[in-house]
Amino acid sequence: MHAISLIFSDHSSVQHVRAVGQWDWGAAITIYGGTKNEVSYSETGGDVGRTTLGRGIWALATSHAYVHHNHVHHAAKHALDFDAYTSSSVCWSNLCEDNLQEGIFVEENSHDNVIVDNTCRRNKNGIGVYTLDVGPVKNNMFFGNTLEDNSMNGITAGGYGHNVTKHSEANVFFSNVANGNNKGSGESDGSTAQFNPMHGANTGDYWFGNVVGTDEKKFNPIP
Repeated sequence: MHAISLIFSDHSSVQHVRAVGQWDWGAAITIYGGTKNEVSYSETGGDVGRTTLGRGIWALATSHAYVHHNHVHHAAKHALDFDAYTSSSVCWSNLCEDNLQEGIFVEENSHDNVIVDNTCRRNKNGIGVYTLDVGPVKNNMFFGNTLEDNSMNGITAGGYGHNVTKHSEANVFFSNVANGNNKGSGESDGSTAQFNPMHGANTGDYWFGNVVGTDEKKFNPIP
């Protein structure tokens, strides 16, 4: 069940809508298959005091998806999910707040995507990068994002392991700013942090120039 679905569509655009998903296996707006589709300037999720089930925006097995300037809030699952086999896509200038899982999740063999200039606050994790079933999740770039007051990690990356492909590989993280994350409601082993580069298996991820504990935004995108 989805409010809006782009299924095997090319060159389609969803703009300026308010979309609410109702089922825990669905999403408010979904891009499945196809290429060069866009979701922008839209609001998805529930309301204060009423968390909607499902994801906010879900990209799955698609390429060249452009997801930008959306407000995703009060979703029970991942607010903005670049799921299995999503590639060569860009997620920028979104606000993801008050969601019960990740603000932005890049997972399951998603590769060659760019996540830039987003703000994720008061989620479980701000940004999550992980492989559980298929992988690796690799060659994605994360920069200029602001992670604030998330209950667990600002950014977390890794994989389930136990299989040579189930890991995070060659992802790059730079010029991200983390403030006030890790509220103490995370894992009992203390594996939450502002930046957590070792959430399970990974190889060749590269972290540099990330900032903890400052209100100054280090990255200013060109308009």
